[in-house]
Amino acid sequence: MKPILIQKWYLHLIGSKFSLTTTSSMIQRPIRVVSVIIPAFNAEDTLTQSVRSVLDEPEVNEVLVVEDGSQDQTLDLCRKLELHHDQVTLLRHPNGENLGVAATRNLGIEKAQSPYISFLDADDVALPNRFGHPVTLLESQPGVDGVYEAVGMIYSEAPKIDATQIADPPLLTLVDPVPPQRFLETLLTPGTGTVHTNGFVVRRAVFDRVGDFRSEFEPAEDMHLFWRFAAACTMVHGRLEEAVAIYRRHTGSLSISTDAVYLEDPFRRALDLCAWAHGRDDVSRRNRQLLKRVLVHNIAAWWGEPISRTQLRRIQLRRWIQAVRVLPSVLIAPKIWLGALGLKKTPEGARNPMAGREL
Repeated sequence: MKPILIQKWYLHLIGSKFSLTTTSSMIQRPIRVVSVIIPAFNAEDTLTQSVRSVLDEPEVNEVLVVEDGSQDQTLDLCRKLELHHDQVTLLRHPNGENLGVAATRNLGIEKAQSPYISFLDADDVALPNRFGHPVTLLESQPGVDGVYEAVGMIYSEAPKIDATQIADPPLLTLVDPVPPQRFLETLLTPGTGTVHTNGFVVRRAVFDRVGDFRSEFEPAEDMHLFWRFAAACTMVHGRLEEAVAIYRRHTGSLSISTDAVYLEDPFRRALDLCAWAHGRDDVSRRNRQLLKRVLVHNIAAWWGEPISRTQLRRIQLRRWIQAVRVLPSVLIAPKIWLGALGLKKTPEGARNPMAGREL
């Protein structure tokens, strides 16, 4: 065996975090630099395939399976996976509590030991060569905070995803590539596409800057985080025309709720984001204005079932008072007054940019 091949084999064997470079023209893919976080709740039928889909990727340093108080055999399965795979670590909440997907992912972020973090749900799978491209981008461009890529979506009740299902899935992706400066605007503009948690690889340090997942905004806690990524970080696109992972839609998937609490969430999310962005040096004036525009839009508009004019005015007044406390400039926003006078009406079938993905 040639010396250079011995070196490569040895580095792969010990899981070194350093790439081997022999000449300026030979660039090696860094290995063992990604922590994959998998929240697991009642996932005994699908978890094994999810974990195995990332174990063979050379960039994966650790797979953090965070068990969230399951009521089936998921915990026992997690223990077996940890026992048989050195890269797998089982994490649990205190007293084995069920705290929800946001808190579960956050525990994984807190315990992650790698410079880059990625997520995969326990009923989804990563596809081969998942991390090579984003890791290369992050390693070669220190100013980039994260990379987002396309995710395929399938509908399946089967416990295992097979090759025929992932041949040509519909993609959760942006319609067109955009520069980082326009990422937030694109996410907030209807008809421009979407992104998915499974498609991100981000630097660990990003969470220290923008915060983590927020439980109070479930089931749209992921989009709330993506908007913060887009507002304050340099997020670049990777592969947008081919899937890097598969998101499985099935009966147990979270879906859009129509109850009153959820219908109020677009306003709450917009208000929270404006408060978060206010005065931050890493959020541009343009992005603050974009968030303010969405906040004003959600004060004046109602996206639920038809209600009386009196009920609508009460909702608008309450929202307006809350918004002015956070952002006094909202006081003179013309859209609010047009809405209060009944001159601004939400078009039938219009999409609220703060309503999250309808998946």
